[in-house]
Amino acid sequence: MEIFLVDFENVHADGLVGIEKLKEDDIVFIFIPKNQKKLTVPASAIGHKCKINFFKVETG
Repeated sequence: MEIFLVDFENVHADGLVGIEKLKEDDIVFIFIPKNQKKLTVPASAIGHKCKINFFKVETG
């Protein structure tokens, strides 16, 4: 198992490139700004076998 932390505010959808290569027991934590209204992720991340968690966070 590996854990990945993604600061979506800085890397946007590019931070999820290659997510389809992760294993079923891998975990991805995606941190998004609380005020972000729209989230665009690669199609390869939708329904992927790894566990993906989204967290809304304060910025700055």
